[in-house]
Amino acid sequence: NIMAASYSGDLATDFGRQVRNLVSDALYVELFGQVLAADSTAADRWGTVRGGRYVSAGVGGPLVGRGADILLIDDPIKDYEEAHSAVIREKVWNWYTTVPLTRLHKDGAIVLIQTRWHEDDLAGRILKSAKETGEHWEIISFPAIAESDEEYRKQGAPLWPAMKSLAELEQIRATQ
Repeated sequence: NIMAASYSGDLATDFGRQVRNLVSDALYVELFGQVLAADSTAADRWGTVRGGRYVSAGVGGPLVGRGADILLIDDPIKDYEEAHSAVIREKVWNWYTTVPLTRLHKDGAIVLIQTRWHEDDLAGRILKSAKETGEHWEIISFPAIAESDEEYRKQGAPLWPAMKSLAELEQIRATQ
């Protein structure tokens, strides 16, 4: 059972649609067999032939009453401006601790993907809480410009050159 969330319901639904379309693609079905239940046409809520579920919603959206083995949170805060709003950061934290976190099944996993615009963002609060509780989180960081030599790129190289060149990334950094 997978629960996916993002800062907006529209974006979360787009993700759900992309995943649903992927698992219903002919090549996917050829490789892995039929996964999508025949009666699953909604983009934000669909089931599998083995009883699994995929549910997506925006932060604050309808996740109550469902459980998750995997909780995916992608960009819970929309942008730099919202990240610097104490009210928005508190709203996201309260949502996280009272809705999706309480729906996570025993031995479930959380994957949080986000841009770090503020030290007190959701990732920052989770890591601070983990230090106090002893909870384990594995941090995987992909800086837009490599900060040191990595397995697949050298220090100073852009993360995705086809999307943003080093010159474009440096220009963005210069404006911040």
